[in-house]
Amino acid sequence: MGEKMNSGQVVLSIAAFMFLGTVLVNFNRLVLASNEDISSSRDLITATTIASTWIDEAQSLAFDQTTINSPVYDPATLTDPNCLGPDAGETDYTTFNDFDDFNGYSITQQSEGNNGLFESDFTVTYVDPENINFHSVQTFMKRLDIKTWRVDVPVTTDTVRMFTTMAYFKFN
Repeated sequence: MGEKMNSGQVVLSIAAFMFLGTVLVNFNRLVLASNEDISSSRDLITATTIASTWIDEAQSLAFDQTTINSPVYDPATLTDPNCLGPDAGETDYTTFNDFDDFNGYSITQQSEGNNGLFESDFTVTYVDPENINFHSVQTFMKRLDIKTWRVDVPVTTDTVRMFTTMAYFKFN
């Protein structure tokens, strides 16, 4: 009635199951790697969005504390390079009123949609308008550097680094 498998068929069946097991393990490994890539890409997109938002925030402020109420024609009257950063009473970005208040500022924030906790660090310097390299004296151009990365689990090893410049022009 029922036919018995000979030893050759048994060996082929075992080999087929081993091959299927290998294929499934490799497929699972590929799916996990793809999920890690997607998660890492999502974190980089979120960090880029956060950094871009901070650039917009900084560029909406006055160029310098000295330019808020009156025009400035001599760069030597701008904030000293060693004093860039928040002024007295400016404790966080909601109280900042000029571009260089971001110097030395650091903020950790939850991204929208519960996509993680990200930290952003800021540095503001005066730069030479000819080549935007760091400059040690006051000029009518400042550079804001932002570093943003994920700080909660899973911690992102990639850091998004962006910069923008702001120039001061006063027309008579």
